[in-house]
Amino acid sequence: MISQTLLNTFKLIGPMSAELESRLNDVFFERIVQKRDFLLQKGEYCNQVYYIEQGLFRYFHHVPGYDGKPKIACSWFLKEDDFILSPYSWYLNKRSNEYIQALEDSLVYGVSRDDLEKLYRDFPDMNARGRILTEKYYVMNEVRLFEIRLRSAYERYVMFHEKNKDLIKRVPISYIASYLDLSRESIHKVRLSYKLAGGDVDDYFDIKDEEDTPIAYDKNEY
Repeated sequence: MISQTLLNTFKLIGPMSAELESRLNDVFFERIVQKRDFLLQKGEYCNQVYYIEQGLFRYFHHVPGYDGKPKIACSWFLKEDDFILSPYSWYLNKRSNEYIQALEDSLVYGVSRDDLEKLYRDFPDMNARGRILTEKYYVMNEVRLFEIRLRSAYERYVMFHEKNKDLIKRVPISYIASYLDLSRESIHKVRLSYKLAGGDVDDYFDIKDEEDTPIAYDKNEY
């Protein structure tokens, strides 16, 4: 079954036939993902694409730390009305090199690779929808990389805060620090500077923090 919210998202892109709507209802399935559970783990194949009806997810992977030990690096956060998959695994049909984990109890609607490819073959307008959505997320990724790599620590935090006020209240500060490539000490200093500069920080003392999920890693990679 497909949710009305997801159906409306597709309809916003263009008109939809009753036949396509019926097929979508047949091939999509509902999945509940509990907080801290994984939608995908490293080494698995990404063979489903999901739409987030409710909830929040993060992408993360291991990178070498300054002390020579691996650390967890968050690379993206996706929330309601986002589509979620591992591009590396999905498009190259290779094992995933990242994890996708729920940060909240979440409700998603998914479709398998085989069913989606058949939809593309049978309904050219569905193929066009897939292309439009792919272009959207490609641009989002380019903007995200630009903001993280080409700006100062202060600018990165301010931009993230102003563009993602809801995430500031939903994501542990340690994960935001990882996403912005900042240490915990650095992000606390940046947040204080932002507050002193008159930034909108009503939620400054309310942002939660928590320990990261223990993840096994291959020592031979480092």
